[in-house]
Amino acid sequence: MDRSCAARRHEPVVPQATRGPLMTNLQVDFRGREVGDVRGVTIRAADQKDATAIARVHIDSWRTAYRGLVPDAYLAQISYEESEGTWRRILCEGDDKRLLVAEMDDVGVVGFALGGRGRTGDPVDPAYEGELWGIHILAEHRRQGIGRMLVREVARWLATQGMHSMFVWFLHDAAAPHFYRALGGQHLRTTKIEIGGAVLDYTAYGWLDATMLTNGEGPP
Repeated sequence: MDRSCAARRHEPVVPQATRGPLMTNLQVDFRGREVGDVRGVTIRAADQKDATAIARVHIDSWRTAYRGLVPDAYLAQISYEESEGTWRRILCEGDDKRLLVAEMDDVGVVGFALGGRGRTGDPVDPAYEGELWGIHILAEHRRQGIGRMLVREVARWLATQGMHSMFVWFLHDAAAPHFYRALGGQHLRTTKIEIGGAVLDYTAYGWLDATMLTNGEGPP
């Protein structure tokens, strides 16, 4: 066991960074072999040494993706240090969720995604078992296929855990609905969420058969 995890194992873990929006044709063998379909990009399971890079992607992607949607004061006060602490705790939580990173040759971690069983209390049809808890990619590396790779690998891991359906909640900006529709996701519901004093649309999309994401079926 990682010593940093052993030291925290007794602490209550509340992954605030991935509750709600703070969390928005590749084959991976999770025993360690990665094969990618975007040149120079590897998707792999994250570990403790990735926590700093994940926090950087998390905060920087929020500040670029949600500028003009989330109040500037809120974006200014979110913290790299707090985010890193949250991701370290998540990495210690065990095998009930999977945190994946997208690593680019000569650049490092440029994106990540977290998946697991649907969180208790999420108002989604219980037919949807697995959840894409969040996905974040640095602005300069979007629209290259990395997001699609991460979503597919979360769906693939969920299937290994017996979860063949999946849903995701996200802040409803201009780009996100198009991205999930292009992957075959269906709109489930839209509600409201308050962030930094602003009331925003918070939307869920889902895949009753998420295996379509892993076997090449459905929309390209």
